[in-house]
Amino acid sequence: MGEYLFENIQVAQFSIDDPRRYTTIFEKKIPDSKQIEEFCQNIDLRQNPTRMILPAHVSPSWDILILNQCGEEIERNIHEIISINTLDNSDLSLLVDDLQNAYDEFKLSFLAFVDMAQREPKTWVDKDSMSKLAAKFRDLESMALQYGAKKRP
Repeated sequence: MGEYLFENIQVAQFSIDDPRRYTTIFEKKIPDSKQIEEFCQNIDLRQNPTRMILPAHVSPSWDILILNQCGEEIERNIHEIISINTLDNSDLSLLVDDLQNAYDEFKLSFLAFVDMAQREPKTWVDKDSMSKLAAKFRDLESMALQYGAKKRP
C-alpha cells in the first residue's frame, strides 16, 4: 500500500499536460528522504491522482486515495499483522502501531495541504510527516525481509 500511495505522490510532480505524468514508469519502492524532499517541492495537489485503481463510476481524488483506499487497507493490514504475529517479542506490534500513528499524522497533514492547494497553487507539502511515514514503511519492509529470511531453511 505504501508503494501505491507514493507512486501517486510521485506522479503529482508533473502537470496534467506533461506526458511524463502518464508514461513514466516509477520504481516500485518506498522513496528515501531526498526523493521525498524533491516530491514535496514539485508536487501540484490541485491535480487528482492518476495511478488509482477505481470502479468505473468513481472519480479519482486525494480524499479517496488517502482516506478510503490507503487508510482502510493499512488499518486492515495492521490488524491482520497483529493477529498473526508469531514473533517472541513485541517489535512487530510496536512497529505497526507506529506505522498507524505515522499514517494518521500524514493523512491529516497531507489532506490539509490538498485543501490549501485549491486556494494557493504553490503549496508546499509537509515533508516531515511524509518522511516519517516512508521510514515506517521501510522499517516494516525490512522486518518482513528479516523474518522471512529466518523462516527459510
